Amino acid sequence: MVFIVRKWNHKKIVVIKFAIGIVNKYKPFVGSENEINKKIKKLTEKNSNKEKKKKNRDSVKRLIPEKDVLNEVNKNSKEINVENKCTNSNLMKDTINKFKNLEIKEKESKKRDVYSSDYKPTKLKKDDPEYGTPIPGTLTELRAKKASKHIAKEMGIVCQVIEEYGKVNKKTGLIEITFGELFNIYTFISDKVVGILLRARKHNMLKFEGEMLYQRRDEDKIITLLLDHNQILNAVKG
Repeated sequence: MVFIVRKWNHKKIVVIKFAIGIVNKYKPFVGSENEINKKIKKLTEKNSNKEKKKKNRDSVKRLIPEKDVLNEVNKNSKEINVENKCTNSNLMKDTINKFKNLEIKEKESKKRDVYSSDYKPTKLKKDDPEYGTPIPGTLTELRAKKASKHIAKEMGIVCQVIEEYGKVNKKTGLIEITFGELFNIYTFISDKVVGILLRARKHNMLKFEGEMLYQRRDEDKIITLLLDHNQILNAVKG
C-alpha cells in the first residue's frame, strides 16, 4: 500500500491523503485507507477460496486414478456383453422350442390325415363327444359348420312353406299339410325335400308317421308343423 500526502506552505495547511492498493494479478485501485484495507481483505478471502477448490479437485483426481476409471468402464462393458449373450441365447432357445413344437404338431396332424403315410386311425366309442365329428380346426370342420348352417336354414324354409300353405287342424290347433301338396310346392325351391323333412323331424320341428316318405305312395300322409311363427323366423335366420 502506498500513501501520498500533499502540503501547501500557507497559514491554513491543506493535507490531501489517499492510498493506492496493489494486489498481484489485479489492477491497482485508489481510495481511502479503510476502503483499501477492505478490498485487500476481500480479495485475499476470494483467492483463498479458489485455492481450496483447486486443492479439492486435485484430491478427487488423486483419489480416482485414470486406470481405475478405465477398469470400471471395461468391467461394465463386459457385464453388458454377458447380458446380451444371455439374451441372445434365450432367444435362440425359444426359437428352437417353437420349431420343435411345430414339428410335433405336424407329426400328430399327419397321424390323423387319411392321405398321409403316417395315418393311424383312432377308435372312438359312440358316447365320445368327438365320435362322428371332424377334427377341430380343420377345413373339414369349417365345411361341416357351413353345411349345418345351410341345412338349418332350409329346415326353417320348409316350416315356413308349411305355415303358409297348410291348414289349421281345429282339434289340435296345429298347421298340417299333405306330403303330396308340400312336394309339389317345395320342389320349385329344392329337390331335397324328403331329406330336409327327415332332418326337421329329428329336430322336433315337425312330425309325420312312418320312417320314410315316398312320392305317390305317401302323397296323402299328413305332415304336422310343431313350431310357432317366431320360432320359424329364428330358424330361417339360422
